[in-house]
Amino acid sequence: MLERVKERLSGIPLRARLVAIISLLLAAGLGIAAVATTTVVSNFLVQQVDLELRTASVDLNPILETLQSDIPQALPSDYYVQITYENGHVKGLGTEAARRFGKPDLPTMTLEEAKQSNRNPFTVRAVTDAAGSESWRVVALPVTLLATGEPAVVQVSLPLVGMDKTVSILTRTLILSGLGIVLLGGLTAWVLVERSLRSLRSVEHTAAQIAAGDLSQRVPEAPAGTEMGSSRRRSTRC
Repeated sequence: MLERVKERLSGIPLRARLVAIISLLLAAGLGIAAVATTTVVSNFLVQQVDLELRTASVDLNPILETLQSDIPQALPSDYYVQITYENGHVKGLGTEAARRFGKPDLPTMTLEEAKQSNRNPFTVRAVTDAAGSESWRVVALPVTLLATGEPAVVQVSLPLVGMDKTVSILTRTLILSGLGIVLLGGLTAWVLVERSLRSLRSVEHTAAQIAAGDLSQRVPEAPAGTEMGSSRRRSTRC
């Protein structure tokens, strides 16, 4: 099997192999750069959402007190909040955000689990179809409700719709620009290799004429420091 592969590769012209190697190197370099760029941008956008969540969760009591008085306008439109009471009752707040971006698939957490999470954000998917996000960023925290003094677990969520779209557009742009660069680089490499090997073809032609008996033929002039110059000196000595 390996021998067959070697035979097929040996049958490929040198210029084609050089162009293929250059194109593969370009594609590999651009692929690594694209992955690194999308990773950095994605992490940065997630950090911005996490910062916004942490800021919003510093003092939820005023918002929760207003929400429990049935005034949903107090909740920011992009937020979805789920309150899990001590008796297991669950209440969701932020129907406008759920309608726009899909309701987040929030886990049921105990007070102890919320404490152990240490307000570290995590990602969940949406359980309902919407034209917006496929995922949400969530922070969970234990609170004591001001109205009743009852302990509860509050999960504050923000959709990653902006991040998802940004990363998607960036990925498509990098892929399309990368393909263009690889094609342009391959074409440029082909032209340069063809020009570089032009003198080699003239040597092949001269060698063929000498082999046919025309000893008056000579290898074309070339600078001494080049491969062609070395070939000419060797042929002259012969």
